[in-house]
Amino acid sequence: MPALPFPWFSNIEQSIWTNGFTNCSQSIWIAIPANPDIPFLHYLLAHELHHSAPNNPMYKLTIEHFPLKEWYKMEGTAEYFSLQLFEDKRWWKESFTLEGGSTLNKFPKIIGFLFLIINFCFVCVSLIISDFFVKLERLNELNGYMLTDKEEVTSFLIFSIPMFMLQVLFLYFIFNYLKKRHVNKPVIILYLVANSLLFLWFVFNVYQFTINGY
Repeated sequence: MPALPFPWFSNIEQSIWTNGFTNCSQSIWIAIPANPDIPFLHYLLAHELHHSAPNNPMYKLTIEHFPLKEWYKMEGTAEYFSLQLFEDKRWWKESFTLEGGSTLNKFPKIIGFLFLIINFCFVCVSLIISDFFVKLERLNELNGYMLTDKEEVTSFLIFSIPMFMLQVLFLYFIFNYLKKRHVNKPVIILYLVANSLLFLWFVFNVYQFTINGY
């Protein structure tokens, strides 16, 4: 079908409405101007062909069960598919706003930083509790207010091994959380390193008041 002027973008040269609409796996409607931009038309066809694939999940949805997030998924995957094949000549992308996207990108990073603070507080509390129990053991008169070498190692392992397991689970949770929200790999690595250093700090301190025996 012929394309018509697009009044909402009349200030832009390519304001002719070149667009496509897929209403089922057997029907695609394309509005094409007299002299179409061929690379853009290829992109548009690829986008609509992705929609028209019979195994597209959208054909399993109903009007009552088609939330906005599913529409975003449908459009996002079609865009990704078509832009992997053809040059990005979407003339409207110049008007995209990055403010909303940057705010959304910052949110997972803020959550990751809060996880780091929570982990720091948890490690500090664990150190206080561990130190308290070791001091109680040292008050035992039968040992002359001292711990044997074996008891020192045992105490070190009792506090270090459970903390190691908890930290592995915590890091696994943080890694999956940040990965699912598409946070950059360097940022994910930074959070993992920071939390790992907290664990090493915990081990060093436990070593100091058990085996090193200060």
